[in-house]
Amino acid sequence: LQTWIKAGTEMGPFTGTIISPEHVDLLKNNNLMWEVFNDDGTVRYFIDASQEDHRSWMTYIKCARNEQEQNLEVVQIGSSIFYRAVETIPPDQELLVWYGNSHNTF
Repeated sequence: LQTWIKAGTEMGPFTGTIISPEHVDLLKNNNLMWEVFNDDGTVRYFIDASQEDHRSWMTYIKCARNEQEQNLEVVQIGSSIFYRAVETIPPDQELLVWYGNSHNTF
């Protein structure tokens, strides 16, 4: 089945282990982790997908090399992280997320 993904489609939520900010090892490779923010911009907690039994398919979406290459963006809805299609995506195109300025990778 060849399915197109319409612009604006939200995918998620990103799943993993919830970790409080004081328990995050900033020296470790945390590229499978997202920050969830409070309304005031402070970090509420992290969602860590480094353990295989807590991963969903969203963990395997690669990072775009630049903003122009992206077809997904990261959005926080409530206390959850989703990916949103920024354009209509054909079935043969790889999903690529751009982290932008709203979320840090560390």
